[in-house]
Amino acid sequence: MQKIVFLALGYAETRFKLLGEEISSFNSSKSIYKGREFHQLTGTRDGNGFYNSPGPYENYAKAVGNQNIISHPDLICKNIHYAIDSAGWFWTDPNWGKKVPLWSSSSNVKYIKFRADYFSKALGKPLNEVSHLVEDDEKYFWLQAKLLNGYPKGEKLEIDPNGWKTRKNAFDILKNNVFEFNIRCKGNEQLNFNTEGRAPWMKIAWEEESKKLVETGSNKEIQKFFNGTPYEKSMKDGSTNESISWCGAFVNWVMTKYGYAGLSKNQDQYDTVRALKWSEWSEGKNIGKPVYGAIAVKKRSGGGHVGFVAGKVGDKIVILGGNQGNALKCSKYNITDYFAYMIPNNYPITEIDYNLPEYIGNPSEKESEV
Repeated sequence: MQKIVFLALGYAETRFKLLGEEISSFNSSKSIYKGREFHQLTGTRDGNGFYNSPGPYENYAKAVGNQNIISHPDLICKNIHYAIDSAGWFWTDPNWGKKVPLWSSSSNVKYIKFRADYFSKALGKPLNEVSHLVEDDEKYFWLQAKLLNGYPKGEKLEIDPNGWKTRKNAFDILKNNVFEFNIRCKGNEQLNFNTEGRAPWMKIAWEEESKKLVETGSNKEIQKFFNGTPYEKSMKDGSTNESISWCGAFVNWVMTKYGYAGLSKNQDQYDTVRALKWSEWSEGKNIGKPVYGAIAVKKRSGGGHVGFVAGKVGDKIVILGGNQGNALKCSKYNITDYFAYMIPNNYPITEIDYNLPEYIGNPSEKESEV
Protein backbone atom coordinates (compact mmCIF):
# COMPACT_ATOMS: atom_id res chain seq x y z
CA MET A 1 0.00 0.00 0.00
CA GLN A 2 2.92 2.35 0.67
CA LYS A 3 4.17 1.76 -2.88
CA ILE A 4 0.72 2.24 -4.37
CA VAL A 5 0.13 5.57 -2.63
CA PHE A 6 3.66 6.88 -3.25
CA LEU A 7 3.51 6.10 -6.97
CA ALA A 8 -0.07 7.30 -7.43
CA LEU A 9 0.62 10.71 -5.90
CA GLY A 10 3.96 11.01 -7.68
CA TYR A 11 2.27 10.35 -11.00
CA ALA A 12 -0.35 12.99 -10.30
CA GLU A 13 2.30 15.51 -9.28
CA THR A 14 4.61 15.07 -12.27
CA ARG A 15 3.27 12.51 -14.82
CA PHE A 16 6.86 11.18 -14.40
CA LYS A 17 8.29 14.38 -15.90
CA LEU A 18 10.86 15.27 -13.28
CA LEU A 19 12.44 18.46 -14.69
CA GLY A 20 10.40 20.75 -12.50
CA GLU A 21 7.28 22.86 -12.58
CA GLU A 22 6.67 24.59 -15.92
CA ILE A 23 6.38 28.37 -16.10
CA SER A 24 2.82 29.42 -15.41
CA SER A 25 0.80 32.17 -13.72
CA PHE A 26 1.43 30.58 -10.31
CA ASN A 27 4.10 32.15 -8.11
CA SER A 28 5.48 28.68 -7.37
CA SER A 29 6.57 28.26 -11.00
CA LYS A 30 8.38 31.62 -10.97
CA SER A 31 10.25 30.87 -7.74
CA ILE A 32 13.87 29.88 -7.24
CA TYR A 33 12.80 26.80 -5.29
CA LYS A 34 9.85 25.89 -7.49
CA GLY A 35 8.32 22.44 -7.50
CA ARG A 36 10.85 19.80 -8.55
CA GLU A 37 11.39 16.02 -8.36
CA PHE A 38 8.87 13.17 -8.15
CA HIS A 39 6.66 14.80 -5.51
CA GLN A 40 7.34 18.43 -6.49
CA LEU A 41 9.52 19.50 -3.56
CA THR A 42 8.91 23.23 -3.06
CA GLY A 43 10.78 25.83 -1.00
CA THR A 44 9.39 28.06 1.74
CA ARG A 45 7.23 31.04 0.83
CA ASP A 46 8.63 34.50 1.46
CA GLY A 47 6.80 37.76 2.23
CA ASN A 48 6.12 38.37 -1.46
CA GLY A 49 4.40 35.05 -2.03
CA PHE A 50 7.32 33.47 -3.85
CA TYR A 51 9.10 30.27 -2.79
CA ASN A 52 12.57 31.78 -2.76
CA SER A 53 13.66 30.42 0.61
CA PRO A 54 15.17 26.88 0.32
CA GLY A 55 13.36 25.34 3.29
CA PRO A 56 13.04 21.61 2.44
CA TYR A 57 15.82 21.96 -0.18
CA GLU A 58 18.23 22.98 2.56
CA ASN A 59 17.12 20.14 4.82
CA TYR A 60 17.53 17.56 2.07
CA ALA A 61 20.95 18.99 1.19
CA LYS A 62 21.98 18.38 4.81
CA ALA A 63 20.50 14.88 4.76
CA VAL A 64 22.56 13.81 1.72
CA GLY A 65 25.62 15.95 2.50
CA ASN A 66 25.53 18.00 -0.71
CA GLN A 67 25.27 21.77 -0.17
CA ASN A 68 25.39 22.32 -3.94
CA ILE A 69 21.69 21.48 -3.96
CA ILE A 70 20.98 24.87 -2.33
CA SER A 71 22.91 26.89 -4.93
CA HIS A 72 21.92 24.61 -7.82
CA PRO A 73 18.38 23.45 -7.04
CA ASP A 74 17.97 21.89 -10.49
CA LEU A 75 20.15 19.04 -9.18
CA ILE A 76 16.96 17.80 -7.52
CA CYS A 77 15.37 17.08 -10.89
CA LYS A 78 18.32 16.58 -13.26
CA ASN A 79 19.97 13.90 -11.11
CA ILE A 80 17.63 10.88 -11.31
CA HIS A 81 18.78 9.57 -7.93
CA TYR A 82 17.99 12.86 -6.20
CA ALA A 83 14.71 13.15 -8.10
CA ILE A 84 13.40 9.95 -6.54
CA ASP A 85 15.39 9.86 -3.30
CA SER A 86 14.31 13.35 -2.26
CA ALA A 87 10.68 12.34 -2.72
CA GLY A 88 11.28 9.28 -0.55
CA TRP A 89 13.03 11.46 2.06
CA PHE A 90 10.16 13.97 2.08
CA TRP A 91 7.74 11.03 2.39
CA THR A 92 9.43 9.25 5.29
CA ASP A 93 11.88 11.42 7.26
CA PRO A 94 10.44 11.77 10.81
CA ASN A 95 12.21 15.10 11.46
CA TRP A 96 12.19 17.04 8.20
CA GLY A 97 9.72 15.18 6.00
CA LYS A 98 6.04 15.93 5.50
CA LYS A 99 3.94 14.95 8.51
CA VAL A 100 0.34 15.24 9.47
CA PRO A 101 0.03 18.16 11.91
CA LEU A 102 -0.80 17.41 15.53
CA TRP A 103 -4.23 18.95 15.30
CA SER A 104 -5.99 19.00 18.69
CA SER A 105 -9.51 17.69 19.22
CA SER A 106 -9.77 20.06 22.21
CA SER A 107 -9.15 23.11 20.05
CA ASN A 108 -11.72 25.89 20.01
CA VAL A 109 -11.01 26.42 16.32
CA LYS A 110 -13.67 24.44 14.49
CA TYR A 111 -11.65 23.36 11.46
CA ILE A 112 -8.75 22.18 13.66
CA LYS A 113 -11.05 20.22 15.95
CA PHE A 114 -12.75 18.69 12.92
CA ARG A 115 -9.46 17.55 11.34
CA ALA A 116 -8.20 16.17 14.65
CA ASP A 117 -11.33 14.07 15.10
CA TYR A 118 -11.79 13.06 11.47
CA PHE A 119 -8.16 12.10 10.79
CA SER A 120 -7.39 10.99 14.37
CA LYS A 121 -5.33 7.92 13.45
CA ALA A 122 -2.90 9.92 11.32
CA LEU A 123 -1.93 12.77 13.66
CA GLY A 124 1.81 13.38 13.76
CA LYS A 125 2.70 10.55 11.37
CA PRO A 126 4.94 10.88 8.28
CA LEU A 127 2.99 10.39 5.06
CA ASN A 128 4.59 7.01 4.50
CA GLU A 129 3.13 5.69 7.78
CA VAL A 130 -0.26 7.13 6.93
CA SER A 131 -0.30 4.82 3.89
CA HIS A 132 -0.99 1.89 6.21
CA LEU A 133 -4.29 3.50 7.17
CA VAL A 134 -5.43 3.77 3.54
CA GLU A 135 -6.09 0.03 3.37
CA ASP A 136 -9.00 0.33 5.78
CA ASP A 137 -10.13 3.87 5.04
CA GLU A 138 -9.31 5.67 1.80
CA LYS A 139 -10.01 9.06 3.35
CA TYR A 140 -6.36 8.96 4.41
CA PHE A 141 -5.28 8.87 0.76
CA TRP A 142 -7.29 12.07 0.32
CA LEU A 143 -5.46 13.53 3.33
CA GLN A 144 -2.02 12.67 1.92
CA ALA A 145 -2.90 14.26 -1.41
CA LYS A 146 -4.23 17.34 0.36
CA LEU A 147 -1.10 17.77 2.48
CA LEU A 148 1.19 17.41 -0.52
CA ASN A 149 -0.93 19.87 -2.44
CA GLY A 150 -1.59 22.32 0.38
CA TYR A 151 -4.28 22.23 3.08
CA PRO A 152 -5.09 25.91 3.75
CA LYS A 153 -6.40 27.16 7.05
CA GLY A 154 -10.15 27.06 7.47
CA GLU A 155 -10.80 24.17 5.10
CA LYS A 156 -12.40 20.93 6.24
CA LEU A 157 -13.41 18.65 3.37
CA GLU A 158 -15.05 21.25 1.17
CA ILE A 159 -12.31 21.44 -1.46
CA ASP A 160 -10.61 18.38 -2.97
CA PRO A 161 -6.85 18.36 -3.58
CA ASN A 162 -5.83 19.82 -6.94
CA GLY A 163 -6.05 17.16 -9.61
CA TRP A 164 -8.04 14.88 -7.31
CA LYS A 165 -9.63 12.97 -10.21
CA THR A 166 -6.18 12.14 -11.63
CA ARG A 167 -4.85 11.16 -8.20
CA LYS A 168 -7.77 8.87 -7.40
CA ASN A 169 -7.71 7.29 -10.87
CA ALA A 170 -3.98 6.56 -10.56
CA PHE A 171 -4.56 5.06 -7.12
CA ASP A 172 -7.38 2.80 -8.37
CA ILE A 173 -5.37 1.57 -11.37
CA LEU A 174 -2.32 0.78 -9.26
CA LYS A 175 -4.33 -0.87 -6.49
CA ASN A 176 -6.66 -2.97 -8.63
CA ASN A 177 -4.87 -3.61 -11.93
CA VAL A 178 -1.15 -3.39 -11.27
CA PHE A 179 -0.64 -4.57 -7.68
CA GLU A 180 -3.91 -6.59 -7.54
CA PHE A 181 -4.04 -5.60 -3.89
CA ASN A 182 -7.42 -7.11 -3.00
CA ILE A 183 -6.50 -10.40 -4.69
CA ARG A 184 -3.00 -10.76 -3.29
CA CYS A 185 -3.40 -9.29 0.17
CA LYS A 186 -5.67 -9.23 3.14
CA GLY A 187 -4.23 -7.05 5.83
CA ASN A 188 -0.52 -7.68 5.84
CA GLU A 189 -0.96 -11.38 5.00
CA GLN A 190 -0.72 -12.68 1.49
CA LEU A 191 -3.52 -14.90 0.27
CA ASN A 192 -2.65 -18.54 -0.25
CA PHE A 193 -2.08 -19.38 -3.89
CA ASN A 194 -4.96 -21.47 -5.19
CA THR A 195 -3.65 -24.22 -7.50
CA GLU A 196 -7.09 -25.11 -8.79
CA GLY A 197 -7.12 -24.67 -12.55
CA ARG A 198 -3.42 -23.85 -12.69
CA ALA A 199 -0.93 -26.09 -14.53
CA PRO A 200 -3.63 -28.72 -15.23
CA TRP A 201 -1.04 -31.35 -16.22
CA MET A 202 -0.05 -31.46 -12.54
CA LYS A 203 -3.21 -33.41 -11.75
CA ILE A 204 -1.70 -36.34 -13.66
CA ALA A 205 1.66 -35.91 -11.91
CA TRP A 206 0.04 -35.85 -8.45
CA GLU A 207 -1.97 -39.00 -9.23
CA GLU A 208 1.29 -40.82 -9.94
CA GLU A 209 2.97 -39.37 -6.86
CA SER A 210 0.18 -40.75 -4.69
CA LYS A 211 1.20 -44.29 -5.73
CA LYS A 212 4.56 -43.88 -3.93
CA LEU A 213 6.44 -45.57 -6.76
CA VAL A 214 9.85 -47.03 -5.92
CA GLU A 215 12.34 -48.23 -8.51
CA THR A 216 12.81 -52.01 -8.48
CA GLY A 217 13.77 -52.74 -12.07
CA SER A 218 10.49 -54.53 -12.74
CA ASN A 219 7.96 -51.99 -11.52
CA LYS A 220 5.39 -51.86 -14.30
CA GLU A 221 4.16 -48.46 -13.15
CA ILE A 222 7.61 -47.07 -13.88
CA GLN A 223 8.02 -49.11 -17.07
CA LYS A 224 4.97 -47.39 -18.55
CA PHE A 225 6.80 -44.05 -18.52
CA PHE A 226 8.96 -45.46 -21.32
CA ASN A 227 6.04 -46.44 -23.54
CA GLY A 228 6.54 -44.95 -26.98
CA THR A 229 10.25 -44.44 -26.41
CA PRO A 230 13.19 -46.46 -27.82
CA TYR A 231 13.54 -48.08 -24.40
CA GLU A 232 9.99 -49.46 -24.20
CA LYS A 233 10.83 -53.06 -25.18
CA SER A 234 14.06 -53.34 -23.20
CA MET A 235 12.39 -51.96 -20.08
CA LYS A 236 9.64 -54.55 -20.30
CA ASP A 237 11.90 -57.54 -20.91
CA GLY A 238 14.38 -56.42 -18.26
CA SER A 239 17.37 -56.18 -20.59
CA THR A 240 17.95 -52.51 -19.67
CA ASN A 241 19.87 -51.80 -16.48
CA GLU A 242 17.44 -51.01 -13.69
CA SER A 243 19.52 -47.94 -12.69
CA ILE A 244 18.60 -46.12 -15.90
CA SER A 245 17.52 -42.55 -15.23
CA TRP A 246 13.77 -42.10 -15.60
CA CYS A 247 13.08 -38.53 -14.43
CA GLY A 248 12.91 -37.34 -18.04
CA ALA A 249 10.70 -40.26 -19.04
CA PHE A 250 8.26 -39.38 -16.25
CA VAL A 251 7.98 -35.74 -17.32
CA ASN A 252 7.60 -36.79 -20.97
CA TRP A 253 4.87 -39.29 -20.06
CA VAL A 254 2.91 -36.70 -18.03
CA MET A 255 3.05 -34.00 -20.71
CA THR A 256 2.17 -36.33 -23.59
CA LYS A 257 -0.65 -37.88 -21.58
CA TYR A 258 -2.04 -34.40 -21.01
CA GLY A 259 -1.86 -33.65 -24.73
CA TYR A 260 1.46 -32.01 -25.52
CA ALA A 261 3.97 -33.47 -27.96
CA GLY A 262 6.59 -33.94 -25.28
CA LEU A 263 10.11 -34.26 -26.62
CA SER A 264 9.18 -36.58 -29.47
CA LYS A 265 8.03 -33.92 -31.93
CA ASN A 266 10.75 -32.99 -34.45
CA GLN A 267 13.42 -34.30 -32.13
CA ASP A 268 15.45 -37.45 -31.69
CA GLN A 269 13.31 -40.20 -30.12
CA TYR A 270 16.05 -40.83 -27.60
CA ASP A 271 15.58 -37.29 -26.30
CA THR A 272 12.35 -38.40 -24.65
CA VAL A 273 14.31 -39.75 -21.68
CA ARG A 274 17.07 -37.12 -21.54
CA ALA A 275 16.52 -34.62 -18.74
CA LEU A 276 18.63 -31.76 -20.11
CA LYS A 277 16.71 -31.80 -23.41
CA TRP A 278 13.70 -30.35 -21.61
CA SER A 279 15.49 -26.98 -21.64
CA GLU A 280 15.14 -27.14 -25.45
CA TRP A 281 11.50 -28.25 -25.51
CA SER A 282 9.99 -27.03 -28.81
CA GLU A 283 6.55 -26.47 -27.31
CA GLY A 284 7.81 -24.57 -24.29
CA LYS A 285 9.73 -21.50 -23.17
CA ASN A 286 12.07 -20.80 -20.28
CA ILE A 287 10.59 -18.11 -17.99
CA GLY A 288 13.65 -18.12 -15.74
CA LYS A 289 11.69 -18.30 -12.45
CA PRO A 290 9.80 -21.10 -10.73
CA VAL A 291 6.01 -21.12 -11.04
CA TYR A 292 3.64 -23.88 -10.03
CA GLY A 293 3.82 -26.71 -12.57
CA ALA A 294 6.91 -25.47 -14.40
CA ILE A 295 9.28 -28.11 -15.73
CA ALA A 296 12.51 -27.47 -13.83
CA VAL A 297 15.83 -28.54 -15.38
CA LYS A 298 19.18 -28.77 -13.64
CA LYS A 299 22.64 -30.05 -14.43
CA ARG A 300 24.35 -32.69 -12.36
CA SER A 301 27.42 -34.86 -12.58
CA GLY A 302 26.99 -37.11 -15.58
CA GLY A 303 23.93 -35.40 -17.01
CA GLY A 304 20.89 -33.63 -15.67
CA HIS A 305 17.66 -33.89 -13.73
CA VAL A 306 14.13 -32.72 -14.44
CA GLY A 307 10.88 -32.54 -12.50
CA PHE A 308 7.84 -30.36 -11.82
CA VAL A 309 7.75 -27.35 -9.47
CA ALA A 310 5.25 -28.43 -6.79
CA GLY A 311 5.55 -25.59 -4.27
CA LYS A 312 7.95 -24.18 -1.72
CA VAL A 313 9.17 -24.76 1.83
CA GLY A 314 10.78 -21.65 3.27
CA ASP A 315 13.22 -20.34 0.70
CA LYS A 316 13.50 -23.67 -1.12
CA ILE A 317 11.43 -25.01 -3.98
CA VAL A 318 9.83 -28.44 -3.93
CA ILE A 319 10.29 -30.60 -7.02
CA LEU A 320 7.96 -33.48 -7.82
CA GLY A 321 10.02 -35.86 -9.92
CA GLY A 322 10.90 -39.39 -10.76
CA ASN A 323 14.20 -41.00 -9.90
CA GLN A 324 14.65 -38.85 -6.80
CA GLY A 325 16.28 -41.25 -4.37
CA ASN A 326 15.10 -44.04 -6.74
CA ALA A 327 11.48 -43.03 -6.15
CA LEU A 328 8.75 -40.76 -7.47
CA LYS A 329 8.36 -38.15 -4.75
CA CYS A 330 8.89 -34.54 -3.67
CA SER A 331 12.29 -33.19 -2.67
CA LYS A 332 13.60 -29.76 -1.67
CA TYR A 333 16.14 -27.86 -3.76
CA ASN A 334 17.64 -24.41 -3.95
CA ILE A 335 16.03 -22.28 -6.64
CA THR A 336 19.46 -21.67 -8.17
CA ASP A 337 20.07 -25.42 -8.55
CA TYR A 338 17.93 -25.21 -11.69
CA PHE A 339 18.85 -23.24 -14.81
CA ALA A 340 15.57 -23.59 -16.71
CA TYR A 341 11.91 -23.34 -15.74
CA MET A 342 9.89 -24.37 -18.78
CA ILE A 343 6.19 -23.78 -19.36
CA PRO A 344 4.12 -24.49 -22.50
CA ASN A 345 4.12 -21.63 -24.99
CA ASN A 346 0.34 -21.36 -24.87
CA TYR A 347 0.08 -21.34 -21.07
CA PRO A 348 -0.67 -17.85 -19.67
CA ILE A 349 1.34 -16.70 -16.64
CA THR A 350 0.07 -14.11 -14.18
CA GLU A 351 1.95 -12.38 -11.37
CA ILE A 352 0.22 -14.49 -8.75
CA ASP A 353 1.72 -17.65 -10.31
CA TYR A 354 5.10 -16.61 -8.91
CA ASN A 355 3.67 -16.85 -5.41
CA LEU A 356 4.37 -20.55 -4.99
CA PRO A 357 2.02 -22.49 -2.71
CA GLU A 358 3.41 -23.73 0.57
CA TYR A 359 4.03 -27.46 0.29
CA ILE A 360 2.09 -29.43 2.90
CA GLY A 361 4.24 -32.30 4.00
CA ASN A 362 7.86 -33.06 4.73
CA PRO A 363 9.79 -33.30 1.46
CA SER A 364 13.20 -34.89 1.68
CA GLU A 365 16.35 -32.90 1.13
CA LYS A 366 17.66 -33.13 -2.40
CA GLU A 367 19.02 -36.56 -3.13
CA SER A 368 21.03 -38.22 -5.83
CA GLU A 369 19.01 -38.26 -9.03
CA VAL A 370 20.97 -41.18 -10.44
